Formats: sequence, structure tokens, C-alpha cells
Amino acid sequence: METRRALWDPCRCIACAKVRLCTPSTIAEDILICGDLTRNMDSYETAFLVDYLRDWAIKLNRVVMMAIAPTSFEILLMFSKCALLTSGRFVFFDSPTKIKSYFDSIGFSCPPYKNPCDFYVDVATHDHLSQAASLESSSRISKLIQFWEQNKPPPRCFANSPVPPSLCRPPVLRTLQTLYRQSMYEFANDPLASLREPVIAMITSLAIGFAYSSLTKEKRVGADDRIGFATAVLYLGMIPWIYVVIQKVAREKKTARNILRKTQLSSLLFLIHKISCDIPIIILTSALYCLPLPFLVGLNLPRNHQWLWIASLFCIVFTHFLLWRMVSQSLAFLSKSATMAFFGAVILLITSYLTSGLVVHSKTPDSMASFTYWISPHKWVSQALLEAEFSGCNILEAATSIPSNHSELIIGCERKEVLARKIKGIPIYTVSHCSKIRGSQLLYFYSFLEGLANDCSLTLNFFFGCSIMASWILATFFILTCSVWCST
Repeated sequence: METRRALWDPCRCIACAKVRLCTPSTIAEDILICGDLTRNMDSYETAFLVDYLRDWAIKLNRVVMMAIAPTSFEILLMFSKCALLTSGRFVFFDSPTKIKSYFDSIGFSCPPYKNPCDFYVDVATHDHLSQAASLESSSRISKLIQFWEQNKPPPRCFANSPVPPSLCRPPVLRTLQTLYRQSMYEFANDPLASLREPVIAMITSLAIGFAYSSLTKEKRVGADDRIGFATAVLYLGMIPWIYVVIQKVAREKKTARNILRKTQLSSLLFLIHKISCDIPIIILTSALYCLPLPFLVGLNLPRNHQWLWIASLFCIVFTHFLLWRMVSQSLAFLSKSATMAFFGAVILLITSYLTSGLVVHSKTPDSMASFTYWISPHKWVSQALLEAEFSGCNILEAATSIPSNHSELIIGCERKEVLARKIKGIPIYTVSHCSKIRGSQLLYFYSFLEGLANDCSLTLNFFFGCSIMASWILATFFILTCSVWCST
């Protein structure tokens, strides 16, 4: 049964004695949840407020849930139910008229001339004044929880009956607003849970940057090192991040199921909410993953408008992260354990890399890469990254037509001095020459036969690659929607 819930809106208030009392008479929700409104009130004002809310709930057939520290036992008796909690567990939940007899039966009788409310709260409160007091209170609280689990009354069974008209499904916009507020509260209470992804991405980026800090243009191995750099950025560096994403989804999966079951929200709207909440995290993760690389690795950056090169790298990494985040989330929702989901995501990542044409050339006869390279996500993001490095023109520069002083990468070879001859005892040295390799030749050699940009102008191949990546993202989003629906 779904009910409408509301917090008491303090905007509509009336003055009564010394109390500013917010009237709930115009509230249409079935359950009114109040905080500790009586914190700065005396006994008379507290009694008036509780009596007012009780009359309102009885007349309009509503439910009022209220946090309170009653100053007297008579105020506690004004409630129909009383819940005493400690460490998130119930110690007592029944009629207030039974609280004395219950605590007397388990050996925690209230001393004479002491307020029972204060006594029961003290009994269920953890004491941090000293180590001995802390151990004693922990043992006492454990006993109270155990006693209640053994002695609590059985749950009441209600006969099936039609849902009253007032108990209707909450509006979609209000549900989404509540979910956004919940996400903000969760981030404020535990920011480290959301910031694990950016931190892992930054640590991985620094490790890749230091590993490839000695890139050179003077040796033939510099070309292979750049391919290894692209592999590290778009493949190896993704694995720790995927593990963190799957662990996060595994922790939130049970909560997501409860939200979908209780709010009756569609899987599509729930995913739109989750992705919109995750977009800032993906942006921060992609930024921290990209920023250290141009400063640590000797890349082929233009002399001016270097920010355009960094922004192009950010767009490539953001698209890659968005796709594989949804892939990891889909596997996490479908798998029974986070370990199975992680291995499944890594297998898919390896498959995408092996079929991209980087490992096996796309023109190799009878190879799988010759048939699958054009649909591999790794093929397009790797080409966008390597074209910016080898040809000197990045994607954003070609799209915006902003002129920058870029140059094509030219790889030389290590030159050695060779003793040719001696004239009158004077040695004459010559330098062995070798042919240089241009960046366009390297792109063709590494299976990128058609460029995304020609003379720093976008080609049809670029738009074809964008359509392939967009198709992968939409297909993954559909699979993620189905996996969330199946898991609930």
C-alpha cells in the first residue's frame, strides 16, 4: 500500500500563546512527519501541540509521526504508539501504557520520583564518558535489543481490502524531487562514497603519466610508446575505475529495488534520475583523468590553444567513461555478486580492445578484426586520441575551425657517429642517417585507414564514428533499463 507523505510545511503558521504553530489543516497527505518541534517549548506548550495534532489526525483520519523528548510521562501517554530506538534498532515499540510493565519485566524498573521518560532514554543511550562506561552501556544496549527481539508482539495481520481513494500513487514529479533530495543528503553525509571514482581516476592518471613521461620523437620506439599510451588510457586505466563503479552499484542495488517497489516509478525515469545525478561525477572523473596527462607526458601539443587539445581529450574520455559506466552498471544489476559483474565487464573491455584493429590489423585476412573493427568502441576513441597525437589536429579544432599552430608528428631514429677514415691522424666522423616516419603513415600502419579529419576538417568518417558510438550508448542504456526492471 502506497501513501502520500509530507513534511510539515512551516509556511502556513498561526500564533497561539507563545508558540508559532504551523497548521496542517490544508495538507492533503496521509502521513505527516514532524521533527522535534518541542525542543524549545515548556510542558504546557508541548501538551497543547501534541493534543492539537492528535485531534487533527483523529478528525481527518491521518497519521502523525513525531520525534519528541517528552518532559513528563503524561505527555507520552497522549500518543497511541511509542517507539524507542537506539543504534538504529528498536528497544520498544508498542502502546505507551505498556512501557512501564515491559521494562519492569526485563529488569529495568524506573526508580521512584524519577521521570520515566528520562530514565528509559538514559537506559537506551550509549555512554562515552569513560571506557568502562562505554563497555557497560554497549552491553546494556545489546541486552535491550535482544530482549525486544524475543518479547515483541507478533505483527498484526490485516485482511485484504480495497485501497482508500486518498491513498494514491505519489506524483512522478514529486517522487523525482524527493529522490534528488535524497541523493543530495547522501552525498552530504558520505561524500567519500561518491568521490572514490574521481580519486581512483586521478591516481591512475598520475601512474600512467609517470610511466610514459619519457616519450620521445627521436627513436622508432616512440611510435609504439604512443600506441601503448593510448592503450593504457583507454583500456588498462579503466579496470580500477570499473571495479569502483560496480562496487558502488552493488551497495545501492537493494536501495534501488526498494525505491522502485515503493514509489512504483518506472525503470526509465529512475535511470534518467540516476544518470543525471551521476553526470557531475563522470565529468569530475573525466577531468581528473585527463588533466595530469598533458603535463606529465611529452605529447604533440599545439603551440597555442592547448586548452582545445585538452578539451578534445576530455570529450573522448567522457564518452568512453559514459559508455563503460552503463555497461558496468548493467552487469552489476544482472549479476548476483560484484565479482561476477567485474569479470564480465573486464571480458567485454578486452573483447572491445582486441577487435578494434590495434592488436590485429584490420586488413589481416581471415581475422576477426577485419569484420568487427568498425563496430568496436575502442576503435573510434583510440583513433580520435591518436589522430590528435600523430596528425596534430584534434577533433574540437577541426569542428570549431579555430586555427592553432599544430604540426604533424615526425618520428626519427637514433643517430650514431661512425668513424669513416683518418686524414693525417685526424679522425673524421659521419652520422648514419635514417628515413623519418610521418604521423599519417603511422596512422595507416596502425589500421586507421580513413581519418576522422582531413586537413583539419571533419570527414564523413567522423560522423559515421559518432553514429556508432551513439548507437552503443543508446543500446547500453536500453540494456541497463531492462536489467534494472528485471532485478526488481
